[in-house]
Amino acid sequence: MHGVKREQLSKDAKQRKKERDAFKISHYRQLTDSALADKQKNIFNNDTLDETSRLLDLNPEFYTVWNYRRDIITNHVFSNLKDSQAAHTFILKELQFVGKQLKSYPKVYWIWNHRKWLIEQDDLFNLKQEMALIDKMLTMDSRNYHVWAYRRYVVGLVQGKMEHEEDIILSNIEEFNYTTKLIEENISNYSAWHNRSQLLQKLLNSKAEGFEDKYSFLVKELSFLQNAYYTDPDDSAVWVYLRWLLSPFFLEDLPQDKRNSILNDQLRDIKELNESEIEDSGKPNAWCLKSISYVQKMMNQHV
Repeated sequence: MHGVKREQLSKDAKQRKKERDAFKISHYRQLTDSALADKQKNIFNNDTLDETSRLLDLNPEFYTVWNYRRDIITNHVFSNLKDSQAAHTFILKELQFVGKQLKSYPKVYWIWNHRKWLIEQDDLFNLKQEMALIDKMLTMDSRNYHVWAYRRYVVGLVQGKMEHEEDIILSNIEEFNYTTKLIEENISNYSAWHNRSQLLQKLLNSKAEGFEDKYSFLVKELSFLQNAYYTDPDDSAVWVYLRWLLSPFFLEDLPQDKRNSILNDQLRDIKELNESEIEDSGKPNAWCLKSISYVQKMMNQHV
């Protein structure tokens, strides 16, 4: 860390550290060789399951071992269970192992993939409780892309069990409102903005209540966004979202007068913000300049 004096190890201490590191490396290599050999021989039992646990504790990004672990669970654990309840009990225990991994390594793809696979094997899994867990995880780190991706996955499972289209639409509205909540807490939440764009396409295409008219909604959404980029003109997330709002998805369907009105208003507002930035800092804002150029490009495309 900057400003912190690095501790100088004595010659003996360096030697002891070197020996400890050598032992750890040797242990890891032996464990890896053993697990891969057992995988090659298709050995599926409790010992090899424990072996993968020890190895994944040391290296949670070892995707080959995660794959082997799933093979062991499928060919050994599940094949010896008598019913869905027994499988559910085992999966809950396995999810504790996964949860421990995620607590230490919340951004490792392979851990999330294993969690998804477990849920798909469990007919008795409580998706409502899983959504509550996701809410908790986003409270701890609201911008973790992996948690947001997993949230979309679980929401998809929840909606897949819904029988009526109206219920799916209501679910999407709830998720949209959730992005509003987290963005208002932190406008730099790129993952929340991205999720919002995904939901908007679904809601506008389904003509959900409050999303029937694309122009009216766009005006409202641009006002919401304007508050964000005036709050922090240097935040890239809001400007990326602005580009999406001014993309063909929205503009192509609008009458020319409304399209021109939208683009002219945005050009005026961004120029005003840039002038304010020049007055405050003595130099233009890079994101304002990029956005001015983008808006002008869109205006030229729709002349």
